[in-house]
Amino acid sequence: MYLFSISCILLVQTIRYSECSPAHRERLFGLDVIPAKADEFPFVVSIGHVQHKRQYGHFCTGSLITKEHVLTSAHCLINETPRNLRVSVGTDLEESETYPVLSWITYDQWAYKSGRRSSFKDNDIAVVTLVEPVENVEPANISFANYDRSKKVKAAGWGKANERVVPRYLQSLELRIVDREECESSMSVITNESMELADNVICAKGSSNSVIQCGDSGGPLMDEDKSIIGVTDSYLACETHLLHPDSTNMFMDVKFYKSFIDSVTRSARKRSKL
Repeated sequence: MYLFSISCILLVQTIRYSECSPAHRERLFGLDVIPAKADEFPFVVSIGHVQHKRQYGHFCTGSLITKEHVLTSAHCLINETPRNLRVSVGTDLEESETYPVLSWITYDQWAYKSGRRSSFKDNDIAVVTLVEPVENVEPANISFANYDRSKKVKAAGWGKANERVVPRYLQSLELRIVDREECESSMSVITNESMELADNVICAKGSSNSVIQCGDSGGPLMDEDKSIIGVTDSYLACETHLLHPDSTNMFMDVKFYKSFIDSVTRSARKRSKL
């Protein structure tokens, strides 16, 4: 499986899949990727373009964190406009329901407007607001506590599969969190550069060297209780490093963004009561 890409295109109703844009590569790849159960991660959503009549072009993923808010990566929204975007809700992309997007705000935009100074250079996280609430789907829980590094975590999405086509059904992958020293060492081996990670980055590896390689930006990293602890940020490996033994995945650690997430979702709830 690959987690969502900024231009893996699929067509709803008559679904058509195309190659991902080489400029945006982030998807899960590996031997242990399996289809998620139908009701396993109902809050995981696809973010896509409105292309033509009855067509939907998947390019990123996200997580429903309230009935009308989706947590995703900020870079997914660069050069986008709300009227051209839809959020697709449902495990099966052929049968999913789409919702129009009202607006979004990235952490950096929120920090600037709030007069706050960010502790980190890279804050690849955003909250999308929908035009109308999503019914009959329970939003995800977010864990802002310190996570147990000894336990397994999971990622999920629809990015390009091992067969190099976008899967119809949501896929998932089990990972293990690795410490900062191991992560920096692994990345240095792959990139041939000295790497130093900020505290807001979580690193995780798959047992079969599974990597985020071309799709699925913004997808959730979840603990054993399916609570979100991270948001898919970026990848190390390119095509030639798909099964590199040091392949490592990186995620934004949500515990550093509690004020941002709470503020955005709370403000929307207040407006809805007016």
